Amino acid sequence: IGPAMSTMKGLKSSLGRFMPEADSELNSMTQTLNGLMMDSLAGDSFSMETGASSEETERILQEASAVAEQQVGDKFPSVPTPTGLSSQSTSTY
Repeated sequence: IGPAMSTMKGLKSSLGRFMPEADSELNSMTQTLNGLMMDSLAGDSFSMETGASSEETERILQEASAVAEQQVGDKFPSVPTPTGLSSQSTSTY
């Protein structure tokens, strides 16, 4: 959380000059991070109330899972099947 806090402070001073309207949003984000840090130091569990329905949350999680699965498939080769392994090992011996 510490690195995020320093990044927020740097963003606030930098963006404040170019985008004064961003100041209130950055203040809100900083307050949220401060609260998270205080809760984690106090040992209390952090909970954030949202207005999002559980159906909407589930839909977002399913979409994120599908995107992550597709990206993993693009970046890593598929796992060989056991039949593919046995035919390779017998042909090399």
